[in-house]
Amino acid sequence: MKTALLVILLSGTGLDLTSTLIKLHQGCVEANPLLTSVHLTTGPRLAIFKGGMMVGLTIGFERLYPAHPKFERTLAAFAGGAGFVAGLHNLNTRCR
Repeated sequence: MKTALLVILLSGTGLDLTSTLIKLHQGCVEANPLLTSVHLTTGPRLAIFKGGMMVGLTIGFERLYPAHPKFERTLAAFAGGAGFVAGLHNLNTRCR
C-alpha cells in the first residue's frame, strides 16, 4: 500500500474515533447497532475495536495489491474518505 493511502486511511479512522469519543463524552448515544450491541461505547474498547478494524483492512489491502493494484488503491482511498465523512458527521451531530 502506498504511504499516502495509508496516511489517508489512518487519518480517516482517527477522525472517526476521536469524534465518536468526543460526542460520547458530551452525552450522545452511539447510533451504530454493531457497536452498541457489544458494549463498545467506552474509550478503550472502541479504540481496540477500531484499531483491529484498521489492521484487518491494511492486511486485506496488502493481499489485494499484487493482483489488483488499481482496485486496491481505489478501495483504500474510499475507505479513508468514508472515515473522514463519518468523523465530520459525528462532529456536526447534536445530542438529543
